Amino acid sequence: LLFTTIYGDNSQFNRLWSYVEHHLDANGLMNWKIGENGEVIGRGSATDADEDIAYALILGEVRWPGHGYELVANKMLHAILAHESDRDGFLLPGDSWNTSEFLNPSYVSPTYYKRFAEVSGDLTWQHIAQVNESWLLKTLFDRTGLAPDWAERSGHFQTDVFGYDAIRVPIRWLAFYRQSYDPQARRMLEQELRTLNTLKQQGLKAGYTLDGHPTVNYLNTDYLASFAAISFCKPYSRLSLGLLWQLCHSQSKTYYGNAMKVWVMSLASNNLH
Repeated sequence: LLFTTIYGDNSQFNRLWSYVEHHLDANGLMNWKIGENGEVIGRGSATDADEDIAYALILGEVRWPGHGYELVANKMLHAILAHESDRDGFLLPGDSWNTSEFLNPSYVSPTYYKRFAEVSGDLTWQHIAQVNESWLLKTLFDRTGLAPDWAERSGHFQTDVFGYDAIRVPIRWLAFYRQSYDPQARRMLEQELRTLNTLKQQGLKAGYTLDGHPTVNYLNTDYLASFAAISFCKPYSRLSLGLLWQLCHSQSKTYYGNAMKVWVMSLASNNLH
């Protein structure tokens, strides 16, 4: 949905939104796992996806006004607040988690919350932004700035890996920095950039512990996209241009890898705000 707003494909946007509508749960949020034949095989929602869907609908209203996209976006925003956040303002993993010890740093999407507040008129989104952005910064490993896949409410990491969830954190924060020039976002990205320069000396890999030790001996599109996003905090550097070229020519056989590539390439060309 996000990508179709970027590239102006209203027909595909409508087809994808129809697909979402056919797989909403009782709370009006999308079931998190759908089989290739359209059957729901993972019931309950995933907060990150619902945030992305709501933001795409808002962008869709801007791109193609008069189709009612903002109305359905507001319904989803209300459902996220009602079923995917708690009384303290923390974003839960999904609507099947009434309480949760562990939260996901990659679900924090700081670019979205100002727009959510504007569109919905609900200032709760300002509180959501403050609580979750502050919490995410506590989860970052002090020496590398890398985020874990999951962390406790205290900020202590629950998994000691910069894994396939966490690689989205720099991408979301790069988008936020491009939008706001937020000093905390800049400090975070610059710390990760220092780590990236160190890791690159040994050859980048598709998996690290939080302290920067590789867990595999290969690199894939998924991680390359995340590393490119980190490097874009210093655009036009030799590192960022090299990683962008590498990402352009990288091929992935997975949906996730290709989505990561399109996401970061769109940010690189300033087409996603």
